[in-house]
Amino acid sequence: MPTEKVLGRSNYDTLCARVSFVSSCAILRDAASFLKASLVVVLAFVNSPATANTIDSSLTPMSEERSPCTAFTDDATYVDFSIRMQLEDRHVPMRVPKQYFEDFWDRKSGYETTSQLFSVEIGSFAPVSRPETSKRNRVGVHNWFTFNTTDVVPLDEVAAIHMKLSILIKDRKRISGVFTRLPGPHGLYELGFSGVQPQFRRPENVYIAESPSKGLTSVLECDAPDSVLNPGCQLNFRASGMDVTLNFQRSDLPNWREFQADTTQFLNCATSSGA
Repeated sequence: MPTEKVLGRSNYDTLCARVSFVSSCAILRDAASFLKASLVVVLAFVNSPATANTIDSSLTPMSEERSPCTAFTDDATYVDFSIRMQLEDRHVPMRVPKQYFEDFWDRKSGYETTSQLFSVEIGSFAPVSRPETSKRNRVGVHNWFTFNTTDVVPLDEVAAIHMKLSILIKDRKRISGVFTRLPGPHGLYELGFSGVQPQFRRPENVYIAESPSKGLTSVLECDAPDSVLNPGCQLNFRASGMDVTLNFQRSDLPNWREFQADTTQFLNCATSSGA
């Protein structure tokens, strides 16, 4: 089947060096990734990049009428702070209702940080506390996701790094940094390796989404179904002048567009661009 080459990146070491400058743990997760890969070897999973694109039946229902900015009212108590974009050497002022901050040090205005984590309920976009997420996890209810506003490398480099981290270290130098693109689920394209194939690949899928006017708009890295106890996905995109990393359950992959759209709307309300 013909394939299209995209994201031609061969200098992986340079990419990783750049990512390690900011939020390297959030993007790379190198040690954890290969620990998981070792467990997968023991469990004898196949080394195909996309042996299954199916999901389970626990998809979280979402209403077409959603208002992520409901809490942004005139009488709300707000926290004013700013995200420092280290790679871009600038600041993004934010103003968010106080109930979205769980830790007391985040509930005081005037601070500057390189990243800010939020946990919200799917659909309502109401804040979900750590005790509440723990309670829901215990009963198998995963109707929430987290997202982090920060500053990382461009999306094409994020995609290349995800591909690199899915293979063994010894394979990285002999594998081309040019990837194939095949039709994937839910309006996505799945990336694969062009030419020489790795001896082993961790059971995961790397997807991208593109816009005719904006080019690459989203990068997703998902655990393959049944490869871990609770397969998850990481979604990277740009919103309100910041880089966003959003984490959710693999079973909610069909909702990825809604997650990105709702988070973008929330961040527009929280920044000067949304005022």
